Order: sequence, then C-alpha cells, then structure tokens
Amino acid sequence: MKSNPAAHHAYMPQQTKPPEGSCCYAVAIGRSTPHNRNQTLAEPLDVLAACLHHLGRTGEAIACWQEAVAIYADTGYLHHAAEVRQRIHAAQAAPWLGAASG
Repeated sequence: MKSNPAAHHAYMPQQTKPPEGSCCYAVAIGRSTPHNRNQTLAEPLDVLAACLHHLGRTGEAIACWQEAVAIYADTGYLHHAAEVRQRIHAAQAAPWLGAASG
C-alpha cells in the first residue's frame, strides 16, 4: 500500500504561534484549574520561564519563576521551590546567557 504524504501531515500540528505560545496556553489552563496547582500551574510557569529566558526575555522569565516559587512554597513543594530559586539566581547573575544567538 502506498503512503499518502498529505494524510501523514494531517496528524502533525502546524506551528502558527511563537514557540512560547504553547507554554502560555498551558499556563492559561493552569490558571483556570484550582486543583494540583503545583502541577497545573507551577510546572508550566517554570517551562515558560525557561523558554523566555532562552529568548533573552529574562525579566519576564524571572516573573514567571517567582510565581512558580510562590506556588511551590504554598503547596509544600519546598524542594521544587528551591530549584526554581536557583534558576532565578542564575538568570539574575548572567541574564545574557539565556539570550538566543542569531
């Protein structure tokens, strides 16, 4: 049986948004979900922050990481909060290291 390339691509999502778009969508879902905020909101915020930092948008990244730290601390995930605090300190110490090179 011959493969249909058009059918194969129908299952592959087409990227129509900036790379952080999916992360922002995950954060929006997390904000609307009152349960397991450490998983539904803090984790997507952490991923979004990493993306923003690598795009050179360190200020926005730090704001996301700070929100993630607060959620982790409030829900008792102190180890996760400490890990995210380390990312914040690293970004503050060398904000240019996250900037995308072109």
